[in-house]
Amino acid sequence: MEGVTFRDPAVAAELKQHFVESRLHMDGDEVVPEGLMTKHRDLQAELIGNPAMPYYAILDPDTDEFLFRAHLRGGDPEGWKKDFLAMFARLASS
Repeated sequence: MEGVTFRDPAVAAELKQHFVESRLHMDGDEVVPEGLMTKHRDLQAELIGNPAMPYYAILDPDTDEFLFRAHLRGGDPEGWKKDFLAMFARLASS
């Protein structure tokens, strides 16, 4: 995802202009230390309520309301790009 979709010029421009990135890594103990992984699982349950990966969410910083939540299609970079661009269009029109 990060290597393809987020680097696509259309997606990257929107992300850079309108969003602040925050990540919650759920890649397992080989990436996230065991003690921290427990905290990550708790945050995942609290914030997302879904164990799917990758899972993307956009929250309104003023209201903490979810504006976008999605478990994107597996193995479909063009579909991911399409999903993000559609989400940007929905947010711009609201």
